[in-house]
Amino acid sequence: MQLTHSQINFSKIIDYTALTSFIIGTVLLLFGLSFRSFGLIYFIGYFFVLIALAVNAVLLLITLSLLCIHWKNWYFYLKKALILCANIPVTVLYIYLIFN
Repeated sequence: MQLTHSQINFSKIIDYTALTSFIIGTVLLLFGLSFRSFGLIYFIGYFFVLIALAVNAVLLLITLSLLCIHWKNWYFYLKKALILCANIPVTVLYIYLIFN
C-alpha cells in the first residue's frame, strides 16, 4: 500500500486529534475529581465533550468517506476510524466516574 503525502498528513491529524482529546479529557477528569465543589470544571468538561464529539464525528465521516472512495487502502482508513472511535469508551467511563 503506497500512501500519498495527503494521506500521511490526514493520518497525523487523526492521530493528534485522538491523542489531544484523550489528554485534555483526562486532565479535565482529574481536575473534576480533585475539585468536586468547583462547578466551572464540570461546565468546561461538558462543553469539551460536545466540541470533541463534533470534531471527532466530522473526522470519522471524512475517514469513512475516504474508505469508500479509496477502497484499495481500506485497512489504512479502517485503522484510522478505529483510532477515532477509541475515545468513546474512555469518555463513557469518565462521565460515569464524574457522576458517581
